[in-house]
Amino acid sequence: MPVTTVLVLAVLVPLSTAPAQTFFAWLNATPALRRRPLWFVGYLLAGMFFYTEFRNAVARVAHVRELTGAHDWIVTPRSGRALAAPAARRAA
Repeated sequence: MPVTTVLVLAVLVPLSTAPAQTFFAWLNATPALRRRPLWFVGYLLAGMFFYTEFRNAVARVAHVRELTGAHDWIVTPRSGRALAAPAARRAA
């Protein structure tokens, strides 16, 4: 398969998931919800342009981190007081 075909599919498949999900949500919706088509249009637009791009950005970052060998988890250290508070609540 040529590279351009793969790239086109890599764009079209993720962008087609939001319309498919919106369509099936509309099919399974109650009649009261079907009377609000703008909700479905909003979900379609948010899914296609915001959620899909966010999901793809996370995947791209994961691929870049894997290729560069960045396998470390960065964990924010907690203070002793923050760790002692749940234990004190359990003891009470």
